[in-house]
This record gives sequence, C-alpha cells and structure tokens, in this order.
Amino acid sequence: MPTRARINGKQSDCFRILETGKAPWQVENADATVTIANSRLTKAILLDINGVATLAPVEVKQSGGKATVVLPPNTIYLVLQ
Repeated sequence: MPTRARINGKQSDCFRILETGKAPWQVENADATVTIANSRLTKAILLDINGVATLAPVEVKQSGGKATVVLPPNTIYLVLQ
C-alpha cells in the first residue's frame, strides 16, 4: 500500500523512501507511543540506522481493533507488519 508524500509541492502516492536527509543527523531518544487503527498489525521490527533489522524485541499490543507500540528509545526506523 502506498504512503502519501509531498513531491515538488504536490501530494503523491509513494512506495519507497528516496531521500532521508544528510549527515550528521542530530537525533534524540524517542519518547513516544504509536497507536494505529489496524487490528492486522501484529509485529514490529526495529531497524538500525542503516535500515537493517535488529533482533531487539518490540511488543505490539492489540486492543479494540487498534495496535499500540511503545517506541524503544533508540528508534530511528520501525516497520509494522
């Protein structure tokens, strides 16, 4: 499923990230909880700074047809499945 992005000032459907910015990134620890109204999301994969899957466990809680994830402090990228 595509995501929405702004390209040349216009909204567009996108299937991949083409540009993530430039170094050096100045990143603080994440302090967030994400809730998505999608009961089919059951798995979260924490990726490292290079976009490679880590072995760190990330819990996805289901309640009322919604998936909730407390982001680990070192989250840069997280894939929900």
